[in-house]
Amino acid sequence: MTPRGHQTSANRALYSYRTRKDLIGLQAYLRGDEFMRHFSGMAPKHRIAVIMAVGKAFNACEERLAPPKRQSTRQWDAARIERLRRVYAGGDGDHQAALALGISLGAAKMARWRYLAAATTQQAA
Repeated sequence: MTPRGHQTSANRALYSYRTRKDLIGLQAYLRGDEFMRHFSGMAPKHRIAVIMAVGKAFNACEERLAPPKRQSTRQWDAARIERLRRVYAGGDGDHQAALALGISLGAAKMARWRYLAAATTQQAA
């Protein structure tokens, strides 16, 4: 295989792991003999491009594993509260509400307590 062929093969494998966001597979590939064969077979001037592709692949894989960003309570407008109300009216629990709204389980419980419990208390009075 030519030095350019080694670079192409390594980039193709890295792109595959990056698009699938498969961190375990990427780590196994980088530890394996196949990557070392490709890396040592390519020209030194092309190695930096492959190292940069490794970095991109790691960033893409770790992006998938990152926890969702925390949302402040200021973002709860009337439409979002209505959506929260509909999810809980369907009989779904806190976990399903969290998944439907894209928030953490604790945030779903807090929103239920803050917005829905307050509304039922006001209606009863």
